[in-house]
Amino acid sequence: MFVKKIKKSFETGTTYVVDFCKDCGSQDIKVEYSCNKCHSHNIGHPTYPIGQEEDPRMLKKETVEKDVYVYKCDICGKEFEFAGENHPNTIHYDCDGFDIGYYEDAEKNYTLSDTDICKDCMKNIVNELNFQIDKILSKAFVIEQLESYKRELKKDIITLDIESWNVSSSSLYPTSYFVIAYHTNLKEIYHFVCMENKWQFIKKGKEDILITEKDSDNNETMELVDDFVHDKINLMFEKIPDILLDNNIYLKFESKPDKYDGNKEIINVKQFKMLTMAAPTQFIFIDDEDIIYYFRYRWGKYSLCKNYNTDKEEILCSGQYGDNFDGYITRKDFEKLMKHNGYILKNL
Repeated sequence: MFVKKIKKSFETGTTYVVDFCKDCGSQDIKVEYSCNKCHSHNIGHPTYPIGQEEDPRMLKKETVEKDVYVYKCDICGKEFEFAGENHPNTIHYDCDGFDIGYYEDAEKNYTLSDTDICKDCMKNIVNELNFQIDKILSKAFVIEQLESYKRELKKDIITLDIESWNVSSSSLYPTSYFVIAYHTNLKEIYHFVCMENKWQFIKKGKEDILITEKDSDNNETMELVDDFVHDKINLMFEKIPDILLDNNIYLKFESKPDKYDGNKEIINVKQFKMLTMAAPTQFIFIDDEDIIYYFRYRWGKYSLCKNYNTDKEEILCSGQYGDNFDGYITRKDFEKLMKHNGYILKNL
């Protein structure tokens, strides 16, 4: 807050030599070389050149009169002076942190407009800003913020642990192009329904619950339909999960097959044998139609082969399971993995 304007003298930084009174030290000397203060005629005269050993009474500092504005600090209430019409409440920021004043080469200059703050309060503001900067840059603060963000993210995103999947009947939804069913570890069933102008994600139950839906144009719909016809694996495990993730629904798969050969197929196992237990795990078994199957798992990769060691040999399913160093799977996990790929092994 502006208070008043006064006149004050300021040193210009220039010092020059003058006559002075040797009795009282005054530099207010009459032309006739008598002291205006004590009227003494014992006047000292400067000698040249001026050296450090000269009498300091002969030195006079040049001053200039300026307008000085008195303000009242808007924070502490104390009056302070500033030699200029507008008090610059400016701080700057560079690699060394915040400091008072305007600096042309600083990364940022900030002016607190419509505010009058004394130098002590400005210094307190700068110290607090630098304290906050040091806090933000500390490792502990960064870790705390990351953990907080993760907690907030988990609140917003619905995670579904998917154990199995299949192409469901479109008759449930008369206007649909296709329906993909996802089964969770909690025995819940969710349907992704692709329609002409939109898609829906529905939780099945006694009463269906619409989780989310979104309108889509004809091109987007036809891309999904094309994948349904020609690339169901990409559709079920890449495209649909990406669509749902954009809507805060995360489908978490324990394993993903490399190929899709239809819905669940039951294999009645008549004979089963473990060839090797680990690195790799190898199983061979025969169904009730005397068809031989061979399973191999190593380096995190698995494959199931039908009509093993014949000219009709074909790979039914394959994919990634575990990490790249895994080479052992139990019979129980093998049965579960096959179920995920659409094959139910009975009598195993």
